[in-house]
Amino acid sequence: MSHSQKTNNMPPAFTEYWNTHRERLLREDPEYSEALNSYAMKSGADWLLFGIPVVAGIVAMQMLPVQHELLRFGLSVVVTIIAFAISVYIKSVTSPHRPLSDIEKDVRERVYLKWKTTNIKSNQK
Repeated sequence: MSHSQKTNNMPPAFTEYWNTHRERLLREDPEYSEALNSYAMKSGADWLLFGIPVVAGIVAMQMLPVQHELLRFGLSVVVTIIAFAISVYIKSVTSPHRPLSDIEKDVRERVYLKWKTTNIKSNQK
């Protein structure tokens, strides 16, 4: 049985439990917290990486051969957004952590196994 099939076969009672306590359970997981904090701007390289889109937008505004100022501004905003997306991609690729979605699936699976064993024990009493 694959990982996604296990996740889809979880009982509704656990799904309700997960939806209610998801934020707390993820916050308490060290790997998830560490991966989440890795997106913070901690070093000069991070600031440089996210400063590049601003510089790209300013340079684009000066260098675009468009006479209409509003159109030039709009195009420079597009250049800035594209440069920002590239910067975020570079930051995520260079991060040593797994994607948050993968970590969340693992946390959910661990919580489910723990929930299942405690739920079985409480039903046996």
